[in-house]
Amino acid sequence: MNAAPSSYSLANNSHAAVIGSSGWLSHTCPQDAYRLAEAGQCACGQAALAAALGRNAGDILHAFPGPGLWVNDKRMIVALNTLKVGWKQHGQEIEDTGTTAMSVVWLQGIGSWMRPGVPIGARNQRTHWIATCGDAIYDLNADSWLPAEVWRGQVLPDIIAQWKAQPIPAVRETFSVWDND
Repeated sequence: MNAAPSSYSLANNSHAAVIGSSGWLSHTCPQDAYRLAEAGQCACGQAALAAALGRNAGDILHAFPGPGLWVNDKRMIVALNTLKVGWKQHGQEIEDTGTTAMSVVWLQGIGSWMRPGVPIGARNQRTHWIATCGDAIYDLNADSWLPAEVWRGQVLPDIIAQWKAQPIPAVRETFSVWDND
């Protein structure tokens, strides 16, 4: 793992943009993530990492080893190391590093599948990766960066309904990420 450079900020990020007059900071979305997802070549983990790094998803797919698209924390770590980007693992806590920290966050739907003795596969079917930057969230389902409040009100309810889960997911893992360029 690498330490985040102290000078890392959106002001120095060529992928950063301001949306309208709202002042919400955002980043160029992976231009190809949704198309690749529709073609069965990309999923939320790959798209979230691409968004956090300001890259196209197709440019990072090679970094996720093994068959299938599902990404757990181990596959994310391999991808981060393969891409030679800086990263720090925070576990279940989202580190409050202000609006300049880019993170990928692995969410877990909460329900009866979390009880002891239930196969881990039942838990893993109810997970989802997003990217975060301050109060903005990138979600492949929306194919864009959204203010967290908008994401919680418009995107998250559909995910929760699909999972048949409690209204608020748990954070299973968080990684701060940055380019070492």
